Amino acid sequence: VVAMGEVDFGVGSSDVGVVRYTPGGSRIYMRVVSYAGATTHTPLTHAADSDGSVYVGGAVAGFDWMAFKLNPTGATVWQERLEDGLVREILPLSGGRAALFGDLDDAPTCRIIGPLGSEEAEFPIDAYGAAVTDPDGRLYVAGSEPVAGRMRLTGYAADGQILWQSTRVDDRVFPQSMLRDGEGNLY
Repeated sequence: VVAMGEVDFGVGSSDVGVVRYTPGGSRIYMRVVSYAGATTHTPLTHAADSDGSVYVGGAVAGFDWMAFKLNPTGATVWQERLEDGLVREILPLSGGRAALFGDLDDAPTCRIIGPLGSEEAEFPIDAYGAAVTDPDGRLYVAGSEPVAGRMRLTGYAADGQILWQSTRVDDRVFPQSMLRDGEGNLY
């Protein structure tokens, strides 16, 4: 069990707190993460992979992209900060990799980060509302086109290549979550 949130110091500054518990409620670790030169850290999303690593994303100083990975004991594996953006969702991928979705330079973006923090791919996405992944590392992203509001579902290879796209043209749909069943169907 992992809990994540802001650690408020009461003087206009905050860091990110991550606490890991056993299923029985015993605390394994508490970790406070901050970025040099920033007074406010806003965590927006977190996820855990099958190995027990935790990924956290959000914003630093209100407008910079923030993401980091902690190993199962709470040690920082990697952390990144990019100007002008925020991380809205993180999906763990196979091999300790992660897909980070958010806005970077005011554009919907996906970044694939390797197990030790190296960027493997970065690519623009049409729109973002929700995403899922499959065991082969393919990504499926649903979003609404900014002007028309039509839902677009896009399948991406792990390197960002578009595999297929589907757009609903009959009504305005604004996806907020997605899931993939055991047969690979998307909902």
